[in-house]
Amino acid sequence: MNSFQQTVGIELEFAIVYKADAFANIPDLTPSRPLANVPADQAIQHFLKQAGVASNLARETPEDAPYQDWTVDHDCLEFTPAEEASIPEGWTREHIELQSRVFSYVRDDWAAEIQRVTEVLSMMRSDYHCAILTNRTSGFHVHIGNGPDFIPFKTGKRIAQLFTAYESRFDQMHAATRVLAPGLDIEPFRCEPLVPFWFAPPSFYHWNHNADFHILPIDNRIHHSDNENVFNWIQRIEKATDYQGLADLSIVNSVCGDKLGHHAALNFDNCYEDGFYGDTFVKKTIEFRQHIGTVDFQSIVSWILFLSYAVQFCHTADDADFVYLLTKTTDVTFTLADVLAAIGCDDHLIEHLQRQDESQELTQRRHSDSDAAFIDEPMVAELVANNDEEQSDAYQWSTIVKRCGTKFDSGYYGLDPTAAALPFELADVQYLLGLARAKAELQCGPDDDTAAPLARASAFKLLANIYARLDNSLDPRSAVHREFDAWVSEN
Repeated sequence: MNSFQQTVGIELEFAIVYKADAFANIPDLTPSRPLANVPADQAIQHFLKQAGVASNLARETPEDAPYQDWTVDHDCLEFTPAEEASIPEGWTREHIELQSRVFSYVRDDWAAEIQRVTEVLSMMRSDYHCAILTNRTSGFHVHIGNGPDFIPFKTGKRIAQLFTAYESRFDQMHAATRVLAPGLDIEPFRCEPLVPFWFAPPSFYHWNHNADFHILPIDNRIHHSDNENVFNWIQRIEKATDYQGLADLSIVNSVCGDKLGHHAALNFDNCYEDGFYGDTFVKKTIEFRQHIGTVDFQSIVSWILFLSYAVQFCHTADDADFVYLLTKTTDVTFTLADVLAAIGCDDHLIEHLQRQDESQELTQRRHSDSDAAFIDEPMVAELVANNDEEQSDAYQWSTIVKRCGTKFDSGYYGLDPTAAALPFELADVQYLLGLARAKAELQCGPDDDTAAPLARASAFKLLANIYARLDNSLDPRSAVHREFDAWVSEN
């Protein structure tokens, strides 16, 4: 496969609440506007530079090299009316987005630099009595690229396929508010068509290809020859011929409104050859948007490590190993920990990313000391305490399990709770792909760029047909043989 020079960039979204004059009288820091207090974005940039982190305010970022340094920008988080009312006179808030520079994953010590950034924010809490808050409307986004080039297209397709196949497991790593099933008319998702969202799962886009603005049904989704399952979705991805086609899979008209990649948990919009809607700078990155906002160093680094393992696996695995892993998604005993181990995550990272019960506290996802400890204004201290409680509630394991279970039981993941697991071993997948390749070469000749994706798409079609007919109360072998014989006899 083509060479891969992995790069990483991140975006941290948060709100900062502070006394209007909190940053007055700081040496070498003057307000950007005459007769005004120093705003938080200017203070953050000043402290980043003091910490040795090169940075610019958004308005000062050079257009020809926008990701050479960190950028301190503004964002659009939402506060509830009660949160708005908790900000007393003499205090203000800014919604901030910190955009990192582009890191070489191998050559740069990106973790150390990110740690310096989070330490700056911690210092602003303790020394300047600021509240730094994340909520359900804030995000932590990661961009992964390939140096100055696009990620090899086969790798990009595999990333889409892996995150489609294992949405049911990867959801378990996220806050409950990030486990979405937009358009599913069942609790706890009933109200979501009316709520804006910016991290829709892959399943949402696949279901909505034929939804025609209707609420998605929850009955008889999978066990019918006319219904799609997760392998039909994987086949659809495989049949894309370029990044334009892959990004276009995230354009749907749904009961939740018109959606595209920038509303998605997995965003390919930055891979358009001409940029996203006329961007002057083409990022050439795949963006991962599902993670809830955080400024916790350990959470940030762990998520980057997971994504990097996933992307590297998608780039280096041979076809048989990759397809075999995809088939394991139908096995309900194949856990999140099993998936993480299969893509190469080490034991320490797996332990951080997955839990089995409510007693395992996710202390790494919260500040070691609440911001409230540094706030002497009761109203703001209460705002911080309520935010801490909201963050704790978002990671209640029982709530996450309930939401994932609701998606699974409804078939939203493209998995059928009444179906048996696909009864394949690695050798079976190798044999299947060999036959698929022979069939493909009869159609288009031996050219690998043409025959290989055609063979994989044919194999995924067979897997979809087999899975649609598996029943966990019956011996699966008859369904396998019937569909396999029909597939072999096809031209």
